[in-house]
Amino acid sequence: AVDTIVDAYILPYLGINDEGPSHTDGVTNDKGQYLSGVLVGEPAPDEHIELIINGETIDPARIHLVDYDDGWYWYYDPEEEEGSTPLFNEGSNTVSVRLVKEDGHGSATVARTIVIDTDTPDIVAGPTTPVDAGQAISIAFDEAMYLSGNVEVVDEIEVIDEFGNTSWIALDGSMFSPDRKTLTISAESHNLATGNSYTFDLPYGLTDLAGNQYEGEQIAFTTAGDFQDKAPPRLVEAYIVNGSGSYN
Repeated sequence: AVDTIVDAYILPYLGINDEGPSHTDGVTNDKGQYLSGVLVGEPAPDEHIELIINGETIDPARIHLVDYDDGWYWYYDPEEEEGSTPLFNEGSNTVSVRLVKEDGHGSATVARTIVIDTDTPDIVAGPTTPVDAGQAISIAFDEAMYLSGNVEVVDEIEVIDEFGNTSWIALDGSMFSPDRKTLTISAESHNLATGNSYTFDLPYGLTDLAGNQYEGEQIAFTTAGDFQDKAPPRLVEAYIVNGSGSYN
């Protein structure tokens, strides 16, 4: 219950830097963690924000209370203090916040667990040369992988053949195994030619649950059989013809 002796209280919401495919699951790769929240009511001069991170109480002077048009909000940015020790550790972290009066009365506590994961995913199995161009290609990771779902982030594999031709394979959720650790690309989707060498460059939008991208080497392999050109033609030069002559 809210302590009615306190002039305001904090809404049960704690804003964090939540990277990865979900921005609400509390799993992220960001150890910085800009924290924020919203108050109901106006805090009195003798009231302050009590913020506790992993058992350590933050100096109230470092927590900002801001009056804006429709009410009050608070925020804490640990990077404002140079040389400060990181408060968030790899793994599970606990955060609690409430509004406290000088006499000790306080509002209801808002608590949240934040999981920090900075380990990058790795490939445990990929296409083995020679690859049958008529079959699906599977890439297995050591953890579940996800697509960003952000329209501003490319969710396509860049494919480069031995001649420098570039094509793209669009990815979607149906290509993942139930545990999301294996990505399978059908022959219809990759459309690779036989007897050719390829390099797959995985997209930035493919990450683990915390938002970590694969940072290993590109995936290189050769397809079996004699070369069969399946690359579409490319425009290499164009001319504009008018009454004064032609221009390329």
